[in-house]
Parts: sequence; structure tokens; C-alpha cells
Amino acid sequence: MDCFRSDGPAAQRASVLYDYNNDDGNLWTRTSQDAPLPLCSSSHPPDSSCLVCLNQTVFVVCRNLTKGVKVMMEAGTDQVLLSKSECPEPPSVDAPQSQLAVIIPSILLILIIIIGGVFCRKRCRKRRNKPQTHTEEESSTMTNEDPMKQTEIFSTFKVGEIES
Repeated sequence: MDCFRSDGPAAQRASVLYDYNNDDGNLWTRTSQDAPLPLCSSSHPPDSSCLVCLNQTVFVVCRNLTKGVKVMMEAGTDQVLLSKSECPEPPSVDAPQSQLAVIIPSILLILIIIIGGVFCRKRCRKRRNKPQTHTEEESSTMTNEDPMKQTEIFSTFKVGEIES
């Protein structure tokens, strides 16, 4: 396989790829100017021609080029400069897994925050709706009285009831 690349802005608008030394047809022709170039990782060149693809930069991947072929690219009326290069590498299989290592904990954190918020709201509603009851000590501290004194009054009142 022979590969070329172009970093020029016109390369993404490429319309035709041809052999400068041969007028008998094109190595590649863009079918639609509206369609973006395919990603290099998802494309394979046909057996006897070239493919133009995108992998952060524009690549030309050709199979079975004969010696002496001078590959040229045009984007409308603009000439696009190509340079011989290594063929683009497909993305590594580990790339999606490394993204999962970030995505999964993020989702878990969001779920924990949501569950905590729901739990907190329910708990706050219960506190607001629950009638307040106080223990003997809490009542005495609210009235600033001694709990022992209240017990004595309560006891004498009870005793008084029995005597009458």
C-alpha cells in the first residue's frame, strides 16, 4: 500500500485524485461534495484504486500503484499538495476501554448524588410533617425549670388527688 497525506485546508474539500502522468481516468473521485470524507479507521481502499479518508488530517491510501505514478489531488480549482507518508493507523482497541474508565465512575458519582438528594428530601419532609414531642427533660429546658421540681409538683398533685 502507498499512502500520502495533506495538512492543507483544501484537502478536506478534495474532489478528484489522479495520476499526473496519465490522462486515462482518475484514481478517486468524490461522489458528493456535501458528504464528509470517511474516517480512515472505517474504510479500506478497493484493490486497484485509491481512497481518500480523514484521520485528523487527510490521507490518500492506494493499493497496487504502478511505479512512476505521480498522485495529484484537486479541490475544485485548487491544487492540493500531497506528501508521501506512513499509512494511517486504525484507532487502538484500548481507546474505548480507557474512555469507559472515565465514563463509568462519572455516571456512578452522578447516581450517588441523585440518590442522596432524593433521600435527603424525603427525610426533610418527614421532619417537617412529624408532630414534635418532647421528653420531660426537653420540656423543662424549654420552660427553664428544674426537672426535679416538675416531678415533685406532679407527684404532689397525684398524691393530692388520692387524698381527696
